Amino acid sequence: MKSTRVQANTIAGAGVPAENPDFDFHLEGSARWKPTRIYTDGVKTYIQFPNALSGGDAPVLFVISGGRNRIVNYRLNDTMMVVDYLIDHAVLVSGVGGQQQKITIRRRG
Repeated sequence: MKSTRVQANTIAGAGVPAENPDFDFHLEGSARWKPTRIYTDGVKTYIQFPNALSGGDAPVLFVISGGRNRIVNYRLNDTMMVVDYLIDHAVLVSGVGGQQQKITIRRRG
C-alpha cells in the first residue's frame, strides 16, 4: 500500500514530489521532438519529450552561460532528460546544417 501512495504523489518518470515542481519555463522553436513539458524541483531540471524521441537520436543540451554554449551532463531515461541542476537558459540541438532542429529553453522569473 505504501508504494502505491508514493507513486500517486510523484510525477511519472521523474520521481519528483507532485507538490514541488515549478513549470515556469518558456520554449521556442519547432522540432518533432519538442519537449512536452519542462519543470524543476528547485535542484534538478526535468525535460520530458514526446514518444517520437524513442525512435530517433536524442538532442544535445547546451546551457547558455556568459554568452557561450556549454555542453552539460544529463541522464536520459526513456523520454525524460534529467539535468542535475536548475537551468535558466539552454538550447536543445539535433542534426547539422540545414537539417538542424533547435529548441530554446528559458526559465521565467
